[in-house]
Amino acid sequence: MLAGLKSGHPRLYLDPERVSNLLEMSQVDAFLSRLIEALAAESNRIIGEPPDDFRVIGPRMLQQSQTILKRISNLGLVYLLTGNDIYIRRAKDELLNAAAFPHWNESHFLDTAELCNAFAIGYDWLYSRLTDPEKRIVRTALIEKGLKAGLRAYESDAWWISCSHNWNLVCNGGLLAGALALADEEPGLSGLIVKTAIQNLPFAMRTYGPDGGWEAGPEYWEYSTRYGCFALDVLKTALGQDFDLSQSPGFPATGLFPIYCSGPLDHYFNFADSHCFREPQPAFFWLGRKYSLDACVQEAHRLLEKHLHAGYAPDAFDVVWYQPPVKTALPQPKKAFLYRGIQTVFLRSSWNDPAAVFVGFKGGSNRADHAHLDLGSFILDALGVRWAADLGPDDYDIPGYWEMMEGGGRWRLFRLNNRSHNTLVLNDDLQRADAAAKIIKTDFTEAKSFAIADLTGAYQPHAESLRRGIALLKDGTVVVQDEIIWTGRARKVRWQVMTDAQLKVSGAGATFTKSGKTCHAKMTAPADVPFETFSAHREPPENSNEGYRLLAVDYQAPEDRTTLCAVFSARPAEIEILPLREW
Repeated sequence: MLAGLKSGHPRLYLDPERVSNLLEMSQVDAFLSRLIEALAAESNRIIGEPPDDFRVIGPRMLQQSQTILKRISNLGLVYLLTGNDIYIRRAKDELLNAAAFPHWNESHFLDTAELCNAFAIGYDWLYSRLTDPEKRIVRTALIEKGLKAGLRAYESDAWWISCSHNWNLVCNGGLLAGALALADEEPGLSGLIVKTAIQNLPFAMRTYGPDGGWEAGPEYWEYSTRYGCFALDVLKTALGQDFDLSQSPGFPATGLFPIYCSGPLDHYFNFADSHCFREPQPAFFWLGRKYSLDACVQEAHRLLEKHLHAGYAPDAFDVVWYQPPVKTALPQPKKAFLYRGIQTVFLRSSWNDPAAVFVGFKGGSNRADHAHLDLGSFILDALGVRWAADLGPDDYDIPGYWEMMEGGGRWRLFRLNNRSHNTLVLNDDLQRADAAAKIIKTDFTEAKSFAIADLTGAYQPHAESLRRGIALLKDGTVVVQDEIIWTGRARKVRWQVMTDAQLKVSGAGATFTKSGKTCHAKMTAPADVPFETFSAHREPPENSNEGYRLLAVDYQAPEDRTTLCAVFSARPAEIEILPLREW
């Protein structure tokens, strides 16, 4: 496994040739020069702060581990680019302080893995300026608190080793970096870790298949893909190959997923345990270069420019993986796209209009990593405002948060069940925790782009059949239509939308107002059924959901077949209601 190991340091993520390349490029690339200046300014700020303390909060010290990784990589890269010893001294302080931690919290191995990556970078990038005693301290901490902890996990078949989500990528990826930093000095231990990590990374990489979506939502796409790129890049830079992991189905296209998953506000459709706000992602540069995805390189530049203007401090890997801007105009991507792997659809009226209509609509699985009971849920952006929102995650340390079985504590939390999402509640019941929903029909045209999901499994035993269709019409009108065939005489349905806009209700019509803009909603079927509003407030330990309300319709269906149809538009609109089979 270590036969192709490059000699000398640095060899992880970059080498002396890449450092020289970045310096030369910065002389003619004004944007790269700005990034390096901003990174140096951030490192100067770090110099004025003390090293991070050892503290475990709840089960984790992940925030501390990530802070240490960011500091060491920032300081180390600025040193390599400037040669200024002030950055070496501060990076050493951080390394030696963390080396003295009593442990790296291997019970929550994400923390250990991030520190393995931090120490790998510190040891590798600063190798020539560490004294022999300092090398020994850093190397010993990495081995005893990091790599041997990983080996114990491998020997005990820890659950995360071959799981299908971010823990696999982060834990195996961090261990890979640590092992390759010391591979010439500890070939036995390092070789075993490299071999085991490479054998198990495919279990998570296959989650990107077949088309690059990520079932745990866009925020966990960011975390998972950052470490996916770390793992592939450290293998390539240190060993000269990535053992074909980079060709895992879906991964070559995954850089497009967060682009499709966000609308004109730069807010994600934040399903699962994701927040909606976007930040620059260094992985865009890596993916853009590796897979010739110019759209990813362009997106990296756009987001960095926006955040630099707002005072954002770049990440070291924005520079390590930097690619020059795309000089030619790119073809417009599709305005509608179905991610088949996660059964989620994105519809938009335009890519370039800040007032464009954007809809995210999901099927998928309630058993997915970080899933909520949100099958059939959607978000809606228009006129520069998010009208239909997803509240996102709650506090991970609330008791029962990770009880995901039917009846588990996770589903008692308002933010995580279907009572808070923009979907249906039948007979006051929750969706089934093991349910899945497929997108059974799509048609994407200028006149009408739509998707229909079969939600029947989520609503057992109440519905014999339940289908939801969402359509974006040419004029920007959005139609949400549900068709229910009931199984018994209990036929109560709540239709609902979560919003932080001001709401004014008048019978079956409602007006949303926010940021000086207005959106209209009308319940066109059943006829004359009035909207109501309800508070989204919750008491501690749950999030209070301040500022949010539910616009809802509660309907007692008189017959065994029910159609609900709601219309959202910038101006009051009327539509012809067609059965979903005729869409």
